[in-house]
Amino acid sequence: MVECEWVDASTSGGPGWVGLDEAREFAASPPPVMRTVGFLLHEQQGSSGYLVLTDTLGYNECAAVHKIPNAMILDWRIL
Repeated sequence: MVECEWVDASTSGGPGWVGLDEAREFAASPPPVMRTVGFLLHEQQGSSGYLVLTDTLGYNECAAVHKIPNAMILDWRIL
């Protein structure tokens, strides 16, 4: 089990137009910081590496798999 703190990419707007004031306010705000806790499936080290976590693990299957690039990871630790 690990906990990973990471910076997420974010998007503003949808299929319609976005006002410039709203777009500039979004652009000036920092990206969200997220925390994911789960079972470590794989760790690829290096600048192009990543962590792979799942929140549910069975004997032969698992639930959703989260692959988080190392460049987005602020910190992670074994629980």
